[in-house]
Amino acid sequence: MKLKWCDLFILGLMQCSDQFCLSNMLAAMSTHLSACSRIGQLKTERFEEVNEQIGYLFKLVQRFEELKLSSMEFAYLKLISFTANDLPSSSTDASVRAVHAQALQELYEHLLSLSVANCEDSASENDNTSGAAATSTMYNAVERYSHLLLLLPTMRWFKQAVLVELFFSGLIGSLSIETVMPFILAMDVMNVFDGTAGSDSLPGAHSLANIFCKND
Repeated sequence: MKLKWCDLFILGLMQCSDQFCLSNMLAAMSTHLSACSRIGQLKTERFEEVNEQIGYLFKLVQRFEELKLSSMEFAYLKLISFTANDLPSSSTDASVRAVHAQALQELYEHLLSLSVANCEDSASENDNTSGAAATSTMYNAVERYSHLLLLLPTMRWFKQAVLVELFFSGLIGSLSIETVMPFILAMDVMNVFDGTAGSDSLPGAHSLANIFCKND
């Protein structure tokens, strides 16, 4: 999880982008950082680095919107990314490789079954179908499969430290994301909106603090 949380986070962002208007949020971040840079609160080099990452997120949102992934496709991409041996310190355990291979196979079979179903629907409307339909079915599945897998290398565009600063710094402060991640996974998500925190506290800060206190 320490190695791949960032991939899962980005895929989750893309999946929920419409629900919390990610594009608008990113635009607001960029505008705010630009203003900070102009008045000297943020070094130019740092602004360029962070704004570049925001630009990459914009591009990724566009790619995902064009492909219109289903929840099943998102689930398979998360599993494939999580089990991929694409980092120097990634696991090479045989069981992990087996899960990765199975996820790849199941994703393709899922896409093929959808393509076959669409082909059958078309065939019911047109009795003049032939072997060309089968070829088209296979091609459509392979094309979709290829487009989905090509999304995964884009995860390497991003710097974990910058994403932590953009999305988590208000919640975890100076703590490392690797330290906090196990507690985030264990916490009650509904407590993020607990109203017991002070008016100056960020939503969720009180709940997260309670979790740390309980584990002292």
